[in-house]
Amino acid sequence: MILRLIASALLAVSASAEKPPSEPASMPILYDQPGERFILRVDSRRYLLRKDIRPLVADLMSTANYPRTKLAHEELVSALTELEKALERAATARVAAERDAARSRRFADSVDALGRQLALLRSQQPLDLTAISALLNQIAAESDSLRRAQEQEDRSWARADAADRAADPARQRADQARSAYAKALQDYERPLARIRAIAMSDGSPL
Repeated sequence: MILRLIASALLAVSASAEKPPSEPASMPILYDQPGERFILRVDSRRYLLRKDIRPLVADLMSTANYPRTKLAHEELVSALTELEKALERAATARVAAERDAARSRRFADSVDALGRQLALLRSQQPLDLTAISALLNQIAAESDSLRRAQEQEDRSWARADAADRAADPARQRADQARSAYAKALQDYERPLARIRAIAMSDGSPL
């Protein structure tokens, strides 16, 4: 039962965890060549272009901020890693709470069953006072165990709630990092898309 709870919690964490995004595409590279042509390397492909296009490509490359985009990606990966660990801690605490809740239910079921036995004994004639006394002692012991189990369950749920709240800063950091990377990637991909278009429209693949 406990193993099933742990597996279920870890599966929930895995489902909720976000996979880190791919790294941003590498910056294009310019290679000067003798004559009226230069080589542009973009997306692991090489294109031969006229040198009069080179200033436009160089200008577009200067507007693409690869270091900022790379840094935003690294921050997002770090934030998602931190979030996954926080969610794992919360899931572990919830497993413990569910385990203690199941223990409380077992004691509660036992007390109910003993209560039904007591009612049956009291309905029989002649009364078996010895059996009734023994059953009353057993009910008292089980009720005391139930009380302690419920107290432990309450503490476990409190820890689970605290662990979930403790994950909030990690959630906020991940949300901020996700937005920052999306913005940086959009700004980076815009000039990169123009460079790709120039390479395909004006260049000759090598």
